[in-house]
Amino acid sequence: MGVQALPDLAAFQNAHTAAGALLVAIDFTAAWCGPCKVIGPVFESLATSGDFPFVHFFKARSKHRDHARNSLRRSVRCRA
Repeated sequence: MGVQALPDLAAFQNAHTAAGALLVAIDFTAAWCGPCKVIGPVFESLATSGDFPFVHFFKARSKHRDHARNSLRRSVRCRA
């Protein structure tokens, strides 16, 4: 399926809702961030490998991180 871009908070919220029971992995990245440039290709390879059909992979700019975190606090529940 690959990595889908999340350009804004609304896209993040829609993707999170649409994922349903599937796991969501988000690569928060910034153009100036060296470690982000290193992990980006690894994240992409995980998304396209086909080994994780139960995970939706997304990429978002780091400036949306705080908004996403606040949104998740209200909606994420851990299950054993």
